[in-house]
Amino acid sequence: MIRLRAGAYAEPSPFDKRPARPHVTGGFEVFVFRYWEDWSVTASFDLARRYTNVGLSVGFWR
Repeated sequence: MIRLRAGAYAEPSPFDKRPARPHVTGGFEVFVFRYWEDWSVTASFDLARRYTNVGLSVGFWR
């Protein structure tokens, strides 16, 4: 099973009379296997002008 996520938001400027900076975000979660707990691999991103953030994780839960 796979979950997809996507979104967008506007980050307010810390400076007066400057426009907000739009961001595009997204990611996915893939359920890999079940062994006592459910295991998954997740990736995410947040992109904007002069800003990039990416993530990768492995998780489990009961």
